[in-house]
Amino acid sequence: MFQNLKNRSGLSPERQHGNKVFIGKSVAVILCPAPNGKLFGVLVDKESLPTLQGYFWRVRLDGKRVYAVGSRTLKMHRVLLPNPRQIDHINQRGTDNRRSNIRAVSSRQNALNRPGHSKTGFKGVVRTSSGRFAARVYDGPKPILLGTYDTAEQAARVVDAKAKEIHGEFAFLNFPGVNL
Repeated sequence: MFQNLKNRSGLSPERQHGNKVFIGKSVAVILCPAPNGKLFGVLVDKESLPTLQGYFWRVRLDGKRVYAVGSRTLKMHRVLLPNPRQIDHINQRGTDNRRSNIRAVSSRQNALNRPGHSKTGFKGVVRTSSGRFAARVYDGPKPILLGTYDTAEQAARVVDAKAKEIHGEFAFLNFPGVNL
């Protein structure tokens, strides 16, 4: 299994405090066991490896979130970015601990970068009783109603544009990477 991973990825396997580590040019993947017996690959920058030595890393399943932990309370991203009260994984993946993906944030900013829970599949979009799709974003506790649209996708694009305007880089977008 590891030989196939090495051949396909170009990464060379090593061991670090019990974890198998695959090291590439700038990124390393630390294989971490989960309580259910599965192995998860945790991404880190190659230069972060010395900081992470001395721990046996495993993953903890926190509801829908997965985090790499070195002990019951020590999360890998806190070792890499030790002082902030809140740390955000920009791409929502708790197993991606590259420095380009973790940032210090306030509680409010951290809450903004979360997916919604709408039945339409889009954050900020709900189906109205008339069958159209209402779009809204929140600025703090205050909802901003953006109108109704024929399709959920149209409403989601309007939500993305307004969320990016209000919340900037911390906005969770329904269509990330799409220029609005």
